[in-house]
Amino acid sequence: MRQVNGLDYGVIVFYLALMLGIGLYFRTRVRSALDYFAGGNLLPWWVSGISLYMSTFSAWTFSGAAGFVYHKGYFALIYFATWSLAFFIGYRFTAARWRRARVISPVEYAATRYNVTTQQCISWMLTISSTLTAGITLTAVSKIIASTMGFDQTAVTVTVGLVMLLYTYLGGVWGVAVTDVVQFLILAASTLFITPLSLIAAGGIGRVLGAAPPFEHDFVYHGVHYNLHWLIGVTLINVVNSMSLLGAQRYYSVLDEKAAKRVGLMASLLFLSVPLLFGLPPLAGRIFWPDLDSVSFFGRFSQPADLIYVGICLKLLPNGLIGLFVAAMFAATMSALDTTFNVVSAVVSRDIYKGFFRPHASDRELFLAGKVVTLLVGAGVIGLAVWYASSRLGIFNLMALVVGLFNLPISIPMAVGLLSRGVARWSALAGVCWGFVAGFLAQFVLKWPIGYVIYTSAISTLAILLGSAWLGRLYRGHPVLVLALGVALSAGAWVLLPAAAASPLSFGALVVARMGAIILGGTLIAFSRLFAQESVAERRMVEEFFRRLSTPVDVVREVFARGARESSTYGLVGWIAVAIGILNFGLLLFPSARDVWLANMMVGMALVACGWAMVYFGRRSERAFQERALRELTRLRAEGR
Repeated sequence: MRQVNGLDYGVIVFYLALMLGIGLYFRTRVRSALDYFAGGNLLPWWVSGISLYMSTFSAWTFSGAAGFVYHKGYFALIYFATWSLAFFIGYRFTAARWRRARVISPVEYAATRYNVTTQQCISWMLTISSTLTAGITLTAVSKIIASTMGFDQTAVTVTVGLVMLLYTYLGGVWGVAVTDVVQFLILAASTLFITPLSLIAAGGIGRVLGAAPPFEHDFVYHGVHYNLHWLIGVTLINVVNSMSLLGAQRYYSVLDEKAAKRVGLMASLLFLSVPLLFGLPPLAGRIFWPDLDSVSFFGRFSQPADLIYVGICLKLLPNGLIGLFVAAMFAATMSALDTTFNVVSAVVSRDIYKGFFRPHASDRELFLAGKVVTLLVGAGVIGLAVWYASSRLGIFNLMALVVGLFNLPISIPMAVGLLSRGVARWSALAGVCWGFVAGFLAQFVLKWPIGYVIYTSAISTLAILLGSAWLGRLYRGHPVLVLALGVALSAGAWVLLPAAAASPLSFGALVVARMGAIILGGTLIAFSRLFAQESVAERRMVEEFFRRLSTPVDVVREVFARGARESSTYGLVGWIAVAIGILNFGLLLFPSARDVWLANMMVGMALVACGWAMVYFGRRSERAFQERALRELTRLRAEGR
């Protein structure tokens, strides 16, 4: 395998400088909280769609997931294929509703659809769970880069985290989204090199697929039980995420609901490429290295299969393109983390700071608070990543554990709140409570497989969420029946939970299980009382919220009338694409890059052509947009509205 040299370092430095430059470019164009958190509702739909695609996966796809593909083949490829389905469902059901919600934070609408207490609780929970997940993501990329370059993993973690933090702090969601597009170009250039080269070197796609392990749907991987229930459960997580918190910011940051739907559809279509670009190279690695432990490069690591994608790149790519691959690792992880930094900053500043501490905070104060929170969240994520690096679990399993336990109880109420008028105003908090308790019991007490944990959490959340209106009516008419129902639930769980455990419970686990049984029954009674207290005025607030969701966005009054002006994204991204393409050509000056000169030329030419097209047609598109804005504003003023 090749070693990283000065040419690779030069490519990486160029990439990092480019990311910081984009943040600086948008620093002077972000002047308000709306600009910082929602792009002034002017993000082009294609920018937002690519950004949504990029923010969903990370270098974990090249590490933990690549190792999963290496060992489990077709099962992992099917898992990759479910990502596209998840975003298609989000596009169909909630994309337009998020734009019509007219918010700048994904939790903001909870104050009117549910209540302020719910908004505050979900804000804190989302902040904690997102920060935990972001720490895992940063751990993944630091492991890859440290192993590739021979650096200390802690130093890599801090360096990568600081670079991401700086451009997110400077540019807000504009900086995040546009850097995501540039990172998409780098990621595409890298994977379009690696995939065909690995297939050719391995003897063709037929041989690669033939070397894949036999399809299994029930197995243990790194001590975790995977089966079809796991696959369905993780798909459920992705579907709910695409409908709620994960896609929200990209949906409400565009011009109108039509653009929001294009965002979701574009992300869904882009995900169709994932099984090919991220699944086939690890399978080719099975031909190159059937026994990873016998290879010195892999034998140094506790989870050697996590480095399979890196090994393929070091084997097949020349120096210079190895640097491009490492830059792609940066790109994948930065796209996931910068979104987390900006979204959590929006939640903390808009929903916690303004919603609880400073309800009359000005837009300027909110904008400055958001920037401070971005710095604090970034520092927290970096610290967590350093701690996670010492974990003995595989990255893949660690990601699945955290997301499965924390994600669904928060995301399901946020999606249902957009879709259903019938759930009570306290139902979201009840759903979060039940989902957390049930998930905790299933994961840590009953020791169930991940798939069953996800089912348990989702069903528990939905049960009290969708049954909230009925429970409220029952409590108003027959409170004794609700009391009996709660006692029966606690008694049933008291008996059944120990019997449902995967193995006999210890005394401590038995105590926790029975405490959980009491909590489930007790909270059923307590929340039913809250459901019953819902007033006519509160129902009117809910109806007003859904009237807003049914009202199309009036672009002239809601966007153009603010004096909003579209930032030049086509030209900026186009010229950057040209620069990356020219960089590809420049690598041919070095002998090591000439081994794959044809692929290098083709990718470089594609980037240059794409960049020139964006510059040319982008100018026309932006000119047409500004002319439309001026024309509509003139008409509005003439009508005296």
